[in-house]
Amino acid sequence: MRLAAGLAAALLLTGFSTAQAAPGPPEAVRAAVRAEIDAVLSLPEPDEPAWIRTPTAAMFRRVDINDDGVADWRIDYEKAPNPSYFCGTGGCRQQIYVSNAAGGYDLVFNLTVRAFRLHRKDGGVLLEVDFHGSTCNGFGVDECPRGYGWAKADRRFIERAGPAGGAFLIGGPIRPVLRPPAALPAPVQAEVEARAQACREAGGDYPHADAPVTDVTDLNGDDVRDWVVGGLYDGCAFEETAPDDPPVFPVIVFVSQPDGFAKALDARPMAWGLALTGRRATFVTLDGAGDDCGLNGEGCIKTRWRWDGSALVNKAAE
Repeated sequence: MRLAAGLAAALLLTGFSTAQAAPGPPEAVRAAVRAEIDAVLSLPEPDEPAWIRTPTAAMFRRVDINDDGVADWRIDYEKAPNPSYFCGTGGCRQQIYVSNAAGGYDLVFNLTVRAFRLHRKDGGVLLEVDFHGSTCNGFGVDECPRGYGWAKADRRFIERAGPAGGAFLIGGPIRPVLRPPAALPAPVQAEVEARAQACREAGGDYPHADAPVTDVTDLNGDDVRDWVVGGLYDGCAFEETAPDDPPVFPVIVFVSQPDGFAKALDARPMAWGLALTGRRATFVTLDGAGDDCGLNGEGCIKTRWRWDGSALVNKAAE
């Protein structure tokens, strides 16, 4: 679907260079973008002009994310030669490549958003975006603002309270990039593989790209990010009709321990979110999310969970 009228005005770049200054992007970044376009367009048509697959200069903007003196690059697919393949009611694909010490570039942001504002505040780099309203359990027209801050030590964008002050993230943080299975902690990998195996046995699939697996702001106070697997709509993907008894997966929270990650919560399938409080977060489950909940969980029964030293335990329902 094509980008809704007026969306272009919402894509902002504040406090960074927006000029198409020479030299242009390095070949490694340009090649990665060309590969993205090729992947979306699949096989070329016999009469297809070459320019339809050639990244335009307007797609690339120089930015500085990590303060290493080397240009980083924002890629705006609204300015691709074929933007209808990358834009829809949820906005347009936006990417950020950041230079690394080895002389290459790392993809640190790769999402479809309706608004994009990259700026500096208090010496840090902030990224504010707006997702399709369904991301926040609302309708497409509803605003769904989310915020990210650049973490220098981790070389990645980390979720933070949004631009409108919203500190509750229904569904948890939206991961800026998909992390490969090998990057997951061993217990998380094992849980994901167990679900994949259950789906295979049922005649389906458990696509890694769509699986609700994400790391989250510290839940147990040790300044290490924790992990959540699952959600209200977690399940197998079937090419045809699902069986009468498809696998049902719980929500599992893994928290960091001195000897690795351990299971801290194993709950029935339900919606969940994070209440951010600085460098800490509170895990929140929501009842009624499929029927009675509205935007950002309004109308849901929210149950907050606290770390008691060995597990996440139920606090009083709000």
